[in-house]
Amino acid sequence: MIARPLHALATVLLVGLLVMLAPMYAQADTHQTVPSANFSFMSDLQNFLRVEDANRYADLTSSLVVSGGLHSTAAGLVGSPSALVAYLGGYYTTESGTITYPDASTCHVIAHKDTTANQGSYTRVAGTHYLINCASSIPPAIPDVNSVLLMTVTTSGGAITAVADLRPVGSLIGLHACRHATLDDALAELGTATTPLVVGCRLRVLANASIPATTTLIITNAGLICPDSGTTTTINAFIESASRQIFCTGSGTILIAGSRNLSVYPEWWGGNPNDVAINNIPLQAAVTAIASGGGTIRFACGSYHFSANIVIPSFISLRGVGMQCTKLINDGTTDLLTFTDSTTANKELRFGGVFDMSIQGNPTSGHGIVVENPYHFSVDLVRITDHGGIGITFDSHVNGSTYGQNMFVTRSFILHNLGGGIRLSGSGNLAVIDKSSINQNGFYGVYADRHKQLVVRDVEFANYYYGASLSGHQAIPVVINGGSAISILNNSFEENAGNGSTANTHIRTGWDGDAQIATLNDTQRLTISYNDFKSTSGVHEGALNHITLDRAQGVEIVENFFEKEVGYGYTVNGISLGTDMLTNGGLLLRSNKWDTLDAKFVGVSRPYLFDDVYLDSASLSAPSARGAHCTDYTQIIQWQRYDIDTFDVFQLLCDGSLIRGLGAAAPTVKFLIGAGSPEGSITAGKGSLYQRTDGGANTSLYVKESGTGNTGWVAK
Repeated sequence: MIARPLHALATVLLVGLLVMLAPMYAQADTHQTVPSANFSFMSDLQNFLRVEDANRYADLTSSLVVSGGLHSTAAGLVGSPSALVAYLGGYYTTESGTITYPDASTCHVIAHKDTTANQGSYTRVAGTHYLINCASSIPPAIPDVNSVLLMTVTTSGGAITAVADLRPVGSLIGLHACRHATLDDALAELGTATTPLVVGCRLRVLANASIPATTTLIITNAGLICPDSGTTTTINAFIESASRQIFCTGSGTILIAGSRNLSVYPEWWGGNPNDVAINNIPLQAAVTAIASGGGTIRFACGSYHFSANIVIPSFISLRGVGMQCTKLINDGTTDLLTFTDSTTANKELRFGGVFDMSIQGNPTSGHGIVVENPYHFSVDLVRITDHGGIGITFDSHVNGSTYGQNMFVTRSFILHNLGGGIRLSGSGNLAVIDKSSINQNGFYGVYADRHKQLVVRDVEFANYYYGASLSGHQAIPVVINGGSAISILNNSFEENAGNGSTANTHIRTGWDGDAQIATLNDTQRLTISYNDFKSTSGVHEGALNHITLDRAQGVEIVENFFEKEVGYGYTVNGISLGTDMLTNGGLLLRSNKWDTLDAKFVGVSRPYLFDDVYLDSASLSAPSARGAHCTDYTQIIQWQRYDIDTFDVFQLLCDGSLIRGLGAAAPTVKFLIGAGSPEGSITAGKGSLYQRTDGGANTSLYVKESGTGNTGWVAK
């Protein structure tokens, strides 16, 4: 019996096996010819095993770098790239050689699968896979599919001064943290290298750790970073990950520092917009992560539920993908979002905002958005609905702060919030509410408490009436409690009413919107212009005053439309003047349209409608005369001197009638121009002037039929 070597026996068996299997597979299934059972079988098999996989890999992907092939700047002209691992033309390629550069040059470096001969315009670094081109300012085209660009290197003064990374990296690029038991060990290996750090498994962090800005943190679909309880992991690197959970919650803390990560996602901490999961912990963890440097928390399309108050400091904004798509829903009884900065002694909130989402409460929840001591805060394209509290409340000058300015609500819907729509409290400064719908909220739509520089513009106010949201309570679209420089412009007021016995109003001054009581705070420099005031027949009918003024001065009411629709079953008045109207100011009315109202003015009128000086009389000195300027027929009734008034002279400078009433503190002079008589003056147009007695009858009636100045009066 002849003994055969084992390898010879194995060869015979393998040949036999291939002979048996060969008919089962067609030659077209491979790039290379399947080895045949002949005397060249061994060399054919070696070539097959060497080339076949490379050809298949080249079919699936272009040449790429797995890791290495890059060096940093250096004092000399010799660069030592980290160990290269690449697939070039599908071939597994490694290299650990060095490169020497000429001085004062810009050189472009490639890797090629071969180690001999130059390639295109690139010159071989002898005995290596590296080639360089130092003759072009930009990288020339690579020679073929078996090459990749690695870097551009700049030399000057005998040193390598700059290195630009040009590597096409594959999914395996970088340092794979999961080769280690912990992230701590992976970071020790990483050091300050510029290679990416890849996490593709659940990885513990045992101690406080910092991921440097020199790397990119790539977290694959199976990756999860879990700091131990009591530890903090600070990420300075850019994070590349899908919108899914990549950090554990309920253990240590993740901080995301620096400016490389402009956005984070609640999903990174397990947030889920599935209309079921409670997202308190994920959202608060996202806030904590970027609290030191600020940024944007981005929400996907879906419903995020919450059961607790989320506290958000300065420089953080929340942004969804549309108010019909992203929804934050409060299932609890607290306020949902509170923007306040505990890092300052007075909790001053700087530069924040909410954008492109809906914020929904419930009848027992608190406010939707609370902003303490804001300095530049914006709400844009947001729908805020159904809270037991107020939709948005800006609380200025609280906790001893002097902050409270630059507040903007634009293109938003504020609806069905039982405590009110928008509240501006604490004597804030500069707010704009613009291009929004603020409808059917309890108590009020907009309430400005001693606010300065407020603009309410291009807003729809509808469905405010007694019991609209809260049984037994009135709801007023705009409430002004003191303040100054307030403009209410180009708004629509409709489908609002009282309850049949108590009049409601569209705009009210001298009123505490929250407590629903009169106040003693003075409103100065109020402009109400270009608004449409309607009482809508057949909708919510009840007594209605379009504007109620009290404790106000310097009021301009210009070019508004005041309407009572035909068929409306209750009293509708244009302007009601309260008993506490101030005397040291004026009321200007110009070019308003009064359509079928029961009265243009009601209430206790004041002995002035506009600060003015009647210069035709030498006996009067400024500012002792008061008057009304108008461009249409005007009638003023129930006009009498109030007990704190000091001015006795009044002028009506238009066509119209003035009915003068005598009060307990009647003026000693009734109507006067110069030293003439009778007592009264209409300096232009025609009209009548009455002086009433306490009995109510008109006496001393004079009608001006012709003439100018103090002539043309006829006693009747």
